[in-house]
Amino acid sequence: MKTRNLFVVILFMILFTGINMAQIWEKTNGPFGTYVNSIALHPNGDLYASCKDIGLFRSTDNGENWTFIGFENKSISKIFISASGYIFIDVEGIVYRSTDWAVSWHDLNLNHTSPSCIDDDNFGNIYITFMLMNQPDVILRSTDFGDTWSIWSTYSYGTFINDLLFCNMNSNIFLSDLSNGIYRLVNNNWVKSFPSIPGGLGTYCIEVTNGGALLAGTGNTGPYSTRQGIYKSVDNGVNWLRVISNGIENTDVYSIVINSAGTIFAGTTNGVFKSTDEGISWYEAGLQNFSVNKLLYKGQSLLWGIINGRIVKCDLLVNNWEYISLEAYVNHTFSLAYDQAAQTYYAATTNGVFRSTNLGESWDLVLSRWFGEDNSENILKVPLLIDHVSGNIFTIHYVKLFRSNDNGMTWESWFLPSTFNCLESGNEVGHFWGGGRAPSYYGGALYFSDDYGVTWNPNLNLEVVKCIRREVQSNVLFIGTSGDGIFKSTDIGLNWRKFSVGLQNDFIESIEINSTGDIYAGTHNGVYRSKDNGGNWKFVGLSSDTIITIAINSMDHILAGTMSGHVFISRDNGNTWNNYSSGLNATQVRCIVLDENDFALVGTAASGVYRSVNSTVDIRESENIIVTSFDLFQNYPNPFNPSTKISWQSPVGSQQTIKVFDVLGNEIATLVDEYKPAGRYEVEFQSAVGNRQLASGIYFYQLRAGEYTSVKKMILIR
Repeated sequence: MKTRNLFVVILFMILFTGINMAQIWEKTNGPFGTYVNSIALHPNGDLYASCKDIGLFRSTDNGENWTFIGFENKSISKIFISASGYIFIDVEGIVYRSTDWAVSWHDLNLNHTSPSCIDDDNFGNIYITFMLMNQPDVILRSTDFGDTWSIWSTYSYGTFINDLLFCNMNSNIFLSDLSNGIYRLVNNNWVKSFPSIPGGLGTYCIEVTNGGALLAGTGNTGPYSTRQGIYKSVDNGVNWLRVISNGIENTDVYSIVINSAGTIFAGTTNGVFKSTDEGISWYEAGLQNFSVNKLLYKGQSLLWGIINGRIVKCDLLVNNWEYISLEAYVNHTFSLAYDQAAQTYYAATTNGVFRSTNLGESWDLVLSRWFGEDNSENILKVPLLIDHVSGNIFTIHYVKLFRSNDNGMTWESWFLPSTFNCLESGNEVGHFWGGGRAPSYYGGALYFSDDYGVTWNPNLNLEVVKCIRREVQSNVLFIGTSGDGIFKSTDIGLNWRKFSVGLQNDFIESIEINSTGDIYAGTHNGVYRSKDNGGNWKFVGLSSDTIITIAINSMDHILAGTMSGHVFISRDNGNTWNNYSSGLNATQVRCIVLDENDFALVGTAASGVYRSVNSTVDIRESENIIVTSFDLFQNYPNPFNPSTKISWQSPVGSQQTIKVFDVLGNEIATLVDEYKPAGRYEVEFQSAVGNRQLASGIYFYQLRAGEYTSVKKMILIR
């Protein structure tokens, strides 16, 4: 008997678990893309790469294939590998060390954060430099491979130590300063070796050739364009001469390496240059018109570089450069858009704009994140907009608006007065609204354009605008702000009035409007609803989370994406919410977009893009549903022909009926008449009743569940 009872309990647990664990979301195949911060070569030949906001990767075959090895969703800015094979990395300001080929890691607890440089000398000592606020920079040294550390030197003459150089031949020690040239250590004091040049010339790197000459890679770090290329010294840094050779003198030089054959390579703002005569003459070695900010060599035949966050490799025997594929899901998907006419999805990510024509089975990069710019902090901020009148696609990169009129094949761009967080099309052709942060020199945070975004004029002076929504039928505009609540205009932006009565939080991330005119606002403490065109707001749920995005499907079901990485759904106008996240593994849900069949795509932070397994109007998905109230939902579709679905819920078991009536009150059909336990249900109604085809017109359907009664209207169109 006990065995039978145990079997029943186990069976029940299996069934119950199966019901609640049914997968709602599945990951799409991309978009893929990484931003590589740093690469390093291990003495055993393995290649290591760190990716912004993704983690650490390793390749054992010269970069052909990569394996993720740790620090998921972390940004690693530096990798240094000592001659002994110990690996040091900077993980969001904290220095870790591994002594076992990246199997385990240990925090060095250095009492300082964000190192500017990690290097070693010829005796195996490790050095780490830190830039400190309002006090001299400090250089720590370890003589036991990183077990213990002490202050070796301080430096107070510049701003940022980029590189350290320990010369074998004469024991001289040099450092390069990002804004103030080269310094040499003399009697424990740093003495300027490379004089400052007007225009803000600094040094990115310093290297010594096999013949003992010093090479300094310089760059413009001030307000003037003073690219000076490479400077060379043959007297231990006493005197320096600018190298003039084949255009390298007109570049910023980020990296200098010397391979085992003595060939010198320089990564510059105009590709790679090489020299075989101690840096006297230089020749183009590929990747011209690209900025190469890191070089790494292996033996005499392989050279790697980093271009705008992507790794490139060159076989020096044939001088052939190629991109290395380091595939990982893009670290942030800021926004999604769906072009129904072209059946195409677009995703704006930290790596650029991607396009998918097959529901995410594959993604193609159609607009690079960088657009030819070098600033690694300039990322796509948020917006993607498809103007359904013109078919044009719009997106934002830093302070530029990009537009494509050929499905993303080509793009044109214009500068913006501010970094925009959001875009919305106006009621007339070519009219657009943009919202961002108010620059002090321009005023306003809401802008208007009547020429497809070529020029913009300030419309409303606020601190930050986070979202804009236009009610299509009435052309009423709503904007959500960061700290100022919600504003509304009924005259196409000529006048604005604050509409925040009832809002308990003025930080608005998203605004959406359903088919009946109800307005929903996602805030930093849940969802609010207005049923009177913004006049009054009522809190309707999810108070424990920040609602980043809201989407509403054709049945007016509300999907809310949260800062905690969940999606919630409400099928009763926000009165109750169900966790709709099964299968979703995300740190944040940044955006949700729906297609014409109400399938959804979700963009996440650090986890790529997900798609719904079923349509979001299908209530058969196994959500974690707790029914707390009676409700009869609007039929879908409505109007309909030839069939429609009617759904309802009951918090208690009871005898339940669903009946259909005509406008005169005559009963047309009984769809349900039976006892049902508490739960949610759905039934289909066909316009052909028996042998009779119903005429076009208005009909009513009624739910009776115990003492509860509700009636709703539906329309049949033949």
